Amino acid sequence: MRKQQLLILTSTLILMAAFGVLLTAPTVVQAIGEITPTPVEDEATPEPTIAPTPVPTVAPAVQPADEPADDVDAQVEALFDEALSVFQQGDFDGAIDLANQVLELQPDNAEALWVRGLARSQIGNLQLAIDDYTFALQLVPYRWDIYTLRGDAFVQLQEYDNANADYERALEYNPRYESAYFGLAALADSRGRLDELEVYRTMALGMLEFERNNLSEAIGYFTDVLVLDNTSRMAAYAYYNRALSFHTMEDFESAIEDYTEALALYPDMHDAYLGRGIAYRNTDDIAAAGSDFVNRIEIVESDSVTQAIGFGEEIDVAMTYGAVYRLTFNGVGGNSITISTLSEPNTGVDPLIALVGPDGEALAGDDDLGGGPFGYDSEIADFRLPADGEYTILVSHANGGFDGNVRVSLACDMDVCSN
Repeated sequence: MRKQQLLILTSTLILMAAFGVLLTAPTVVQAIGEITPTPVEDEATPEPTIAPTPVPTVAPAVQPADEPADDVDAQVEALFDEALSVFQQGDFDGAIDLANQVLELQPDNAEALWVRGLARSQIGNLQLAIDDYTFALQLVPYRWDIYTLRGDAFVQLQEYDNANADYERALEYNPRYESAYFGLAALADSRGRLDELEVYRTMALGMLEFERNNLSEAIGYFTDVLVLDNTSRMAAYAYYNRALSFHTMEDFESAIEDYTEALALYPDMHDAYLGRGIAYRNTDDIAAAGSDFVNRIEIVESDSVTQAIGFGEEIDVAMTYGAVYRLTFNGVGGNSITISTLSEPNTGVDPLIALVGPDGEALAGDDDLGGGPFGYDSEIADFRLPADGEYTILVSHANGGFDGNVRVSLACDMDVCSN
């Protein structure tokens, strides 16, 4: 499914949240405009479609044996485009029908399940919507927006513990997601938990100011959160988002301090390692950056491939969320090497790399300094190897994009590059 298609609907949801649709209560999103849907009473409960955990190589989509994959993909793309269009026009029954057609062709299509869940929410079929969100999350367990939408549906069914768990799970994947904070705030309000309400609402307002690039105001809100609560997971998120604000202002020293505070409260917060690593990279502490990137990569790791790479060689790796490639080579101490990654055109993969030495210690890392059409490519240039031995390049992803091919190259300017 094209990333542009996902951005259309995601952008719609974000805009609706920003203008207040999601701010007053954790209900499912309403279509743009005042549209009152007609409930569907007799829609059958779908059979679950459970996909295996994503692996570094992308599995082919399901299609009829007598129909070429390209034809099926073209049909799916056209149907999905139409489903998005009719959903945005308020034709939720039509969106359900089109999503069903996609799922007949590709039963493991998470985006179709997501859209069908949104449409079902709009017409009041909340349990069916929850089923769709659940099946989609089995396919793409890192989709924080789907956790939040499922939490909204749970709230309407008064399943408050399930809703709270979903909002918190969304923030584990994306601590910048203001809709989850607003959902938690509304849930705390409905349960009479006023202290929690103030913390969550203040976090959400800080995120809105951050999104508007009002960084001083955002820092003020996150500081207010830390006055209210300086010990919990929410405090870790406040430190992290305040760090992002300082980082955006290029105050890297303050950012590093706050990332470190966030990690003290939440040691497995992979985004804090990613952010602090980038901040270290911007202060030319490439070893500290490498150490943080290794931590980030290993926390999100769900699948791993190990293979050798030679000098002057290029290797294409298929990236998905949580995929990690460990590319090994024998190096000579004192030699300078360059490691480059290039994301496949039109995919927007955001490669993240780190170099680990023969003793297992992280030596260097990078995110985005390799440039590229989206500014996502990474590079460790002219790095002098400290000793003879086997080195490992870790290749994974940052937050700019997860799926697609990445070309990794290893170069050395010396006459003798390996033992």
